[in-house]
Amino acid sequence: MSKAKRIGVFGSSFDPPHLGHVAVIEDLLHKKLFDEIWLMPVFKHAFGKKLAPFEERLAFLKALQEHIPDPALKVTSIEKELNLNPSYTVDVLKALVQKHPDAAFHLILGSDCRKDLPKWKDSNTLQQLCDFYFIPRPGHESSPYPDISSTQIRKAAQAGQDLSTMTLPEIARLIADHKLYRE
Repeated sequence: MSKAKRIGVFGSSFDPPHLGHVAVIEDLLHKKLFDEIWLMPVFKHAFGKKLAPFEERLAFLKALQEHIPDPALKVTSIEKELNLNPSYTVDVLKALVQKHPDAAFHLILGSDCRKDLPKWKDSNTLQQLCDFYFIPRPGHESSPYPDISSTQIRKAAQAGQDLSTMTLPEIARLIADHKLYRE
C-alpha cells in the first residue's frame, strides 16, 4: 500500500543558501516528484562544523520560501525542536516517520554524498526509513545546476564583495544587515 504523501527532505547547513540550492528547489518543484519539499537546516552539525546561528539560517530559508511562493515548499525546524547534539540524519528521520506515519520520506542529497552514505550513522536503518534522491552536484558529475558553494559566499561576504551572482538579493541583504561571516 503506498503512503499518502511523498515528502522530499532537503537537509543542509544552508550557511547560507545559494543560487544552486534555488535552482535545485525550483527544478524539483517543476518536476513534481514530491507532494512537498521540506527545507531542513542542520541545528548542530554532526562533525562539529561551526555554523551561523540557527535563527539566521532559518531566516535565510524563510526568505528563499518567499522568493519561491509554492505551497509545496515548506521550511521545518525539526532539528532544533529535537535538540540533538549532534544532529544525525537517522535520528531526525526516525522522528519524522514517527510524527508523520502516513508520509513517504525521500532524502534529497548531493551526488557527492552517495559514496559516503554507508559511513553515516546507522545507514542501514536510514535506508529503511526513507528513499534517496540524488542531485547531480557540480564538480562531482555533469550537472545542470550552478557551481556555487556556501563557502564561496562566506568568503566573499568576509571580503566585502558583491554576493549578487551567488545568492538571492534577500539573503545577501540579511547577510549584510546581520553582519554575518565577518571575523
